[in-house]
Amino acid sequence: MKNGEANSQFFHASLRDKRKRLRITRIKDSHGEWVDDLKAIEREGVTFFHALLTGDPQCAESSAAAHQVLQHVPQRVTPQQNKALLKVVSLDKVRTVVFGLDGDSVAGADGFSGCFFSHCWELVTRDVLNVVREFFIGVPIPKAIASTLIVLIPKREVCSSFADFRPISLYNFVNKIFT
Repeated sequence: MKNGEANSQFFHASLRDKRKRLRITRIKDSHGEWVDDLKAIEREGVTFFHALLTGDPQCAESSAAAHQVLQHVPQRVTPQQNKALLKVVSLDKVRTVVFGLDGDSVAGADGFSGCFFSHCWELVTRDVLNVVREFFIGVPIPKAIASTLIVLIPKREVCSSFADFRPISLYNFVNKIFT
């Protein structure tokens, strides 16, 4: 225990062992066949998670039918509530959200956590407010903000297919402000 976190041979050996255990060296494809080529594993992962994380194409084709169904859903938002929802976001509202989010949450691909935004609020205020306002009026989000890192967490000790992993999305703090 004492040498566990020191910059020691033991620490580096433990780290190498953990990385080796977490590396996906072979996986079963959608047909139940083992795949051990790195590129084939990559393709299988993309195929599996694309199917898992995208909508059913048949639903997109029946959008007219869905629109007809929505005509029968009663409106619950009053015109006054709708007007309030469409108002330009205020600086106070954005500040409340930034300081209300968990500052110690894992940083996204950009490396900036909530603590950065809280501690540097005076420096980033205008930029954050502008990007939030642009988001709500439909300006496309730049890739640097919209990018999400998906990390696979094993559900069991031995994983044989991508279904044995839980995908966790690590996205930038600015995306958290939007939501």
